[in-house]
Amino acid sequence: APEVADLMVLPNTVALVRECPHPEAAERLFAYLQQPAVRQRLESAGALETAALHPDPLHPEWSTILRDLDRASNRLRLLFRP
Repeated sequence: APEVADLMVLPNTVALVRECPHPEAAERLFAYLQQPAVRQRLESAGALETAALHPDPLHPEWSTILRDLDRASNRLRLLFRP
């Protein structure tokens, strides 16, 4: 298992996956989540991290990330292969 310091956290992330089975629905979800009223509701519910929660910028350990890049990429290919 990776150490906490070796992880790069990407909070509040949405990804549109190429060649997904329902691209139109994915686009609609993406557009919905970008609406100011939705963002406000998510923040009020504590479901969306704001910059105030992380005042220090992210400083990843690039040497660790680069060292593990091939292994991590291979694992992702196994998990998300078509």
